[in-house]
Amino acid sequence: MFQSFRTTLTITLILSAFALTGCDKAKEAADSAAESAKESVSDAAGKAVDAAKEAASSTVEKAKEVASETVDKAKDSASNAADQAKDKVAEITDSMTASDAPTATEMAAAPAADSAKGKEIYDSVCFACHAQGIAGAPKFGDKEAWAPRIAKGSDTLHDHAINGFTGESGAMMPAKGGRVDIADADIKAAVDYMVANGQ
Repeated sequence: MFQSFRTTLTITLILSAFALTGCDKAKEAADSAAESAKESVSDAAGKAVDAAKEAASSTVEKAKEVASETVDKAKDSASNAADQAKDKVAEITDSMTASDAPTATEMAAAPAADSAKGKEIYDSVCFACHAQGIAGAPKFGDKEAWAPRIAKGSDTLHDHAINGFTGESGAMMPAKGGRVDIADADIKAAVDYMVANGQ
């Protein structure tokens, strides 16, 4: 019986040894499988990150291309609009004739109050040059000297009188006849007064 017990114990110990050896192998296999799984997950994650980077880079490049094309189209459109506007202005300017300019009668149709103010400004400032034609100024009442100026229109004459003007001959009209303290409306009235007397 003791022999049988001893045999049983030996067999149990041998089986336990096999079981423990099997456990170690199972643990090694599990560790190996876990390491392999980590590497697979890491590789998959790395590939996913790389793919996301490439996709983002591609999207950015496409966005840059679209933005560049949009800017170029906007530039072309603005350039075309500017060219069309220039062409239209040139067309209108080319179609205008001297008869399109306001007549002396139209320019002289200022209200009586403006005419009185115009005479007052002429008598106090403008006469200094325009009475005698000093420095190339058209003489007051000289229809021949005033005709080409009147043909330019009242807006041009007003602008020259207010802001100053240097003619082709080099003759210079100082801004507001040198009296910059006078209101623009009063300078215009003086111009209209001289034009009315230069028809």
